[in-house]
Amino acid sequence: MESLFIHIVAKGRKSNTYKFALAKFLLDYSKNQRLEEQDYKISFGEIANKFLEYYWFQECKYKFKQDFTKDKNPKVIKIIQEYCGTNYIPESFEKYFKDKESLKENIISDIKKDCLNDVIPRFQPKEQNDYYIHFFENKTDNKGYKRSSCEYIILNSKALKFFKNNYEILSKILVLEWAKFLEKINLIPQIISKVELMKDPKRSSLVKFRKELLNINSNCFYCSKKLEDGDIHIDHFIP
Repeated sequence: MESLFIHIVAKGRKSNTYKFALAKFLLDYSKNQRLEEQDYKISFGEIANKFLEYYWFQECKYKFKQDFTKDKNPKVIKIIQEYCGTNYIPESFEKYFKDKESLKENIISDIKKDCLNDVIPRFQPKEQNDYYIHFFENKTDNKGYKRSSCEYIILNSKALKFFKNNYEILSKILVLEWAKFLEKINLIPQIISKVELMKDPKRSSLVKFRKELLNINSNCFYCSKKLEDGDIHIDHFIP
């Protein structure tokens, strides 16, 4: 299982970061489960929910490009942009969706429908089910096209035990390889720390500096435009 995990995250071919996100889900899910001699049924909705959390942070906070193709984004990024826009979002993930449960459910539904059909069966080598087995239901949409509607995976107990007992070292390997992939297509500083954190960093408020800075100059320090109340931000060396 160890050699397979390293092969998937470090050596397997990838056109985008979906396999990293799925690996992170398996690690995070396993970490929070009790060890029992049973297999674990996981809905694709649960996986899609974590995909939203992982990619929302990388897209809405840091605008990481996730695909080698120029001017192209993976479907998960397109879905997030469609519902949340393309601008930087200052709120945390939890705060942003606090009163937007319906919006969140719609995004998760689209991710489940459009983003997991390929990565789930391709995550493991063909005909190799060391970690899980997956189930699909073939359906026909209203245009007559056959679509695979993902339903669930069965994560076997040995795999969960492996992920849980080796969580720290496997997470370090995953973060390193995910960051190495992103570094090839992004000119963003401190990528490793951003991928490792995958949530808003805890930091002290900068509001206390606003009054002092405004006493010095009420115009923008760069372009000299008059600063408007309600739309003033403390500058960062690293955006």
